[in-house]
Amino acid sequence: MMYFYALAQGTDSGDPVTLHHEKKFSKKEFLAMFNEALDELDTHPAPSDIGEYLCRAYGFQEIEIETGVVCYCAPFRKLDDSDIIEDRTYMDATTGTLKYN
Repeated sequence: MMYFYALAQGTDSGDPVTLHHEKKFSKKEFLAMFNEALDELDTHPAPSDIGEYLCRAYGFQEIEIETGVVCYCAPFRKLDDSDIIEDRTYMDATTGTLKYN
């Protein structure tokens, strides 16, 4: 069985990251690993940086998401073709565009 763990931050930090591991970690265990990653990485790391650290240090594997819709601070809204940005994974239903660099 595989267990899934998510890392997400505000709209300017990059795509959310989904990791999986064969071990089921408690919330306390996962937070300890997360906090260790913050101690080891530069100030304000992106979710992808934390995910890479957890993969190296603890054997997590990142799941590559094909596409998805996120909505950070408001209810979902309908999207249309103008909301698709080809070089981005997620479409933002809050604003209709992605703010990620």
